[in-house]
Amino acid sequence: MVCTAKDSKNNSVSGTFTVTVRDTTPPSIPAFQPREGVRDETGVQVFFEVTAHDLVDGDVQASCNYPSGYKFPIGTTILTCTADDSRGNHASRSLQITVTVTESGQ
Repeated sequence: MVCTAKDSKNNSVSGTFTVTVRDTTPPSIPAFQPREGVRDETGVQVFFEVTAHDLVDGDVQASCNYPSGYKFPIGTTILTCTADDSRGNHASRSLQITVTVTESGQ
């Protein structure tokens, strides 16, 4: 970029400099709502849809440590989904999936 400045006597000076623009904003992973599938005495199947969007790249691929439709066991499991843009910015969103046993008829 070139800049020039003039004073009141019309004297001028010019200079150049470099402007570097960097994308440092990670993609966004909006909140998503898991849906319960088949349940039995060992756990519950959980379905979900995850999307990710980047300000520069648009829609980007999101991946999770467990796939949609996975049967989560009794207890607490952390579901983590991540997305990266083409400039190496990283985003993640985690949910705690807790499966409990209920007495029959309750």
